[in-house]
Amino acid sequence: MLVGNPPFAADNQMDIYHKIMRGKYKIPSHFPRAAREIVSRLLSFNPAMRLGCLKSGSKEVLQHDFFRSIDWRKLEAKEVRVP
Repeated sequence: MLVGNPPFAADNQMDIYHKIMRGKYKIPSHFPRAAREIVSRLLSFNPAMRLGCLKSGSKEVLQHDFFRSIDWRKLEAKEVRVP
């Protein structure tokens, strides 16, 4: 969603499948560090290392630097002003 394309894109489904199985994707070089890190951690080939699959679960995702500007309590209470 950050780039406008899915991470595993190809012309046919078998190529997409092979990219997923190999864990092959490209992150644009202009991405900020936090964006690069969260994408790579969410797409980690090893589920034991994947962000959100560790001991803290989804809390680990919410606490990542990429989301540091979001006040999750205010968002849940619908108190966040729309930009």
